[in-house]
Amino acid sequence: MNESLGLLEVKGLLGAITMADVMVKASNVHVVNIDRANGFGWFTVKIVGDVGAVQSAIQAGSSIAKEMNCFVGCKVIPRAVSYTHLRAH
Repeated sequence: MNESLGLLEVKGLLGAITMADVMVKASNVHVVNIDRANGFGWFTVKIVGDVGAVQSAIQAGSSIAKEMNCFVGCKVIPRAVSYTHLRAH
């Protein structure tokens, strides 16, 4: 299976935890990590899964983050082979 990496950057820890929950419930993806960025109180939620699932999850998370006014940015990296070892088992 070709796994991809999805990144969703949001403002605040509450936004990050909420978006991780939304994305996991929206698609068959796994949360790899929630990283705190330096400055501004931004957090990056990293997810892995197949390309379609990651795109769907990022779309759902971005939509909710925009409604909550905590959206910063997002990116889907298809076939991110070097990140597949990050999956939590």
